[in-house]
Amino acid sequence: MDTKGETLLQELATQERALVSKVEEAKKEAAQIIDKAKQDATKVNEEAIKEAESLAAKAAEALQSEAEEARQAILSEVGLIVESINVKAKANQDKAVALLMERVLP
Repeated sequence: MDTKGETLLQELATQERALVSKVEEAKKEAAQIIDKAKQDATKVNEEAIKEAESLAAKAAEALQSEAEEARQAILSEVGLIVESINVKAKANQDKAVALLMERVLP
């Protein structure tokens, strides 16, 4: 019985070493999976940042273009208003000169 018990004990010790080895291997594999996941996440994050920066640049460019179009429209409208005021001022100036001449040279 003593031999049987010792044999069982050796088998248990061998199984335990095998299990410990499997656990250590699983830990290493888990660490590799975690490292790979971190690298993948970093890569995805960097790509997302680049895409966001690209979209922001395109949006800024579009807004700048719209702002320039609005500026040009306003300048055009202001030019028309100034021209209208100049025409009215010229007409009033001609009337003022005529009135002055009428009063000075009766």
